[in-house]
Amino acid sequence: MTEEVWSWRFSGDGRERSVHTTAWPSVAEVAAVAVPEVHGTFDAAVEVLTKIRGTKTTAQKSLRWPVARLSISGPEAQLAAFGAGA
Repeated sequence: MTEEVWSWRFSGDGRERSVHTTAWPSVAEVAAVAVPEVHGTFDAAVEVLTKIRGTKTTAQKSLRWPVARLSISGPEAQLAAFGAGA
């Protein structure tokens, strides 16, 4: 999960392709990351990723197995924070 969340913001080329091979961010880099405007956005993202992984496990599919379709429902403010719209 850490790899996925990290890739949303910091993934790049070479050593920066993976959180496991990149250098630690500086204090300034961490401070530059915007705090979500909607409280609970991170928790909602964790919940979505947990449900995706659980569904793959139940279906006996690899974590690399692609998700063909995903439907997320919830409060409008959280959906907007995901960029999913309402």
